[in-house]
Amino acid sequence: MIVSLHPHFKGDFGLTLSVKSLSEYQTAGILKNAAAIIVPQSVNQEQYAICRSFTDCIFPNYSNRFGFEGKVGNSLLLNKFGLPHPKTLLFESADDWRRKFPDPDRPPLPRPFVLKNNQGGCGFGIFLITSQDELDTALDFFQKQGGGFVAQEFVDHGGKDLRVVLIGDMVKTYWRCQKTPGEFRNNVGKGALIDREGDPELTAEGVECVKGFKDRTGVNLAAVDVLFDQNKKKPLISEINFVFGRKGVGGVTAFRSMFNAAAVQWLKGKGLRLFH
Repeated sequence: MIVSLHPHFKGDFGLTLSVKSLSEYQTAGILKNAAAIIVPQSVNQEQYAICRSFTDCIFPNYSNRFGFEGKVGNSLLLNKFGLPHPKTLLFESADDWRRKFPDPDRPPLPRPFVLKNNQGGCGFGIFLITSQDELDTALDFFQKQGGGFVAQEFVDHGGKDLRVVLIGDMVKTYWRCQKTPGEFRNNVGKGALIDREGDPELTAEGVECVKGFKDRTGVNLAAVDVLFDQNKKKPLISEINFVFGRKGVGGVTAFRSMFNAAAVQWLKGKGLRLFH
């Protein structure tokens, strides 16, 4: 029996996704008999752990998602599996930075470098640091936000990066190209344009890099952002988005169709099929 917790995937049996319902006796009996479980991206750590207590046969595979979300978690994940990424330093807070690097003339990375808030998307809380004034502004922001952040070496990407979207065994790619003068962030929300045809040679390199990420981590649903230094031309993974926008892959309807097809294909690969 295929149990689906996903609101848009029809399994042999469907359950509402909530920790309470997953903990109830009747629901536990259903999960106990599941040959496989399909979960949505909105699944949380506790819900996923309950599913894992019944079976390892879960799509998507998020065994290396929880504890590795956010910019800090991404860095820990990339380091754990030895994957190529820009040099990154982790900080618990603005005060943590000030304690470790009190001398403004001796920052931990050569300028320019990037500071990224641990949480947030669409370019929120990301700063390019070229001066002490910019550093003070960023630290004040992190002080007000609370929580951690990362410092990352600046990769001279020439105003574009590659997003590689993993949906099961499917791979979708597109470049995010920034044309706004003075804007170093390549987020669509910051004015970047989507280019699905650009630079096929680098696209192929980026895809191979992300396939290596998938092979090592097992993660099979994520949008992975890849940077190419204009000089070195080697792919570097800058960010892993376990929940991501749909625009670049054709919109919500197209994404749901791809997810369903990927889940069915995954089930076939496990020697399983739906009864309906």
